[in-house]
Amino acid sequence: FLNIDCGLPANATYRSETTLEYVSDSKFTSNGFEKQLDSGIPNDAPTIYRTLRYFPRYKRNCYSLPVTQGTNYLVRASFMYGNYDGANTAPSFDLYLGVDLWDTVKLDNATHMYWTEMLSSATTATMSVCLVNTSMGVPFISGLELRPLSGINGYKVNATSSLVTFQRVDVGGTASV
Repeated sequence: FLNIDCGLPANATYRSETTLEYVSDSKFTSNGFEKQLDSGIPNDAPTIYRTLRYFPRYKRNCYSLPVTQGTNYLVRASFMYGNYDGANTAPSFDLYLGVDLWDTVKLDNATHMYWTEMLSSATTATMSVCLVNTSMGVPFISGLELRPLSGINGYKVNATSSLVTFQRVDVGGTASV
């Protein structure tokens, strides 16, 4: 697994509430600025939402993630605005996986925690996740996670088609996950 906390200082790491190791995004992008959210976020917000990287320059800003060509991956991007810029207006922007539109990120308030996932097949040794400024505010990101799906059958993803998560439901659990 590759778990990236966007905006975490270079070379910093930590173990999340779920014991997964998270690393800084500084090795995966050369653009943007780190920001720590010190106030205005829920006390119970996961650690990944306490930092972010924002991209006031350039229309398209990308992360280059190391992958194994031919392997299927679940890619998750997480966002929480946290009023990091003091504008109190959550931006809207596009998210791309490579050259393909993945999602339009629209948050309705400063503490809205949003994530989106895509299943895709790696066609090269790197996978690009890009934030594109659509003139509706400065793009930002809180976290990126990459999970290889080797050995899992039934997902019909390949070099020309991907799947985006619509909804995930726990239909039998007895405890909150």
